[in-house]
Amino acid sequence: MKFDTDKHSHGYIPIYEEYFQKCENVKNILEIGIGAGESLKYLNNYFPNANVYGIDIQDRSFCDSDKIKTFIYNQESREDLSKFLELTNIEFDIIIDDGGHTMKQQQISLGFLFKSVKKGGLYILEDLHTSIWSAHLRHGGWFITENDDITTLDMLNNFNNNKNMLSNHILPEERVLLENEIESIFIWSRTPDYDESVTSIIKKK
Repeated sequence: MKFDTDKHSHGYIPIYEEYFQKCENVKNILEIGIGAGESLKYLNNYFPNANVYGIDIQDRSFCDSDKIKTFIYNQESREDLSKFLELTNIEFDIIIDDGGHTMKQQQISLGFLFKSVKKGGLYILEDLHTSIWSAHLRHGGWFITENDDITTLDMLNNFNNNKNMLSNHILPEERVLLENEIESIFIWSRTPDYDESVTSIIKKK
């Protein structure tokens, strides 16, 4: 509430902090999607000794401080994500995807960035309600396209059921890494129909 992050209004904060409390010596955090920087400030406050990085398609440098650094990159571009990883050259304790919420964006980012999560680290993939058709239509109908073989929520549920990470947006070598290095996927929804405020916490082995 102090930082007005929508993670509070979605109901995510209590879920995340159960996991955050178990994280030790957190040094580097990445969030995709910056907005006005509310969540970056929250993360900086919760982990005062960590460096917090943000990626957005727009200039958000007004959020920069000694512990917060922002960059202009497109999350569905492997070329952009590669440039960011080469520039920072670090492993992340926590990555949070609060970006554009399309299936392509979510799946490309997970497939490409999971290698940069440290052992035992967390990859949080937010706002999975855009995978549900009713929410997809309610929010404008542009999150799911005919080029998506599977929604992100179904992709994660399929992994939980079968240990297969099926996605036409994830490269074969990325799929192998995900299937070998994901320890668990926890999915939380505020509603029984998973059509509002749905998030996931993916833990690396």
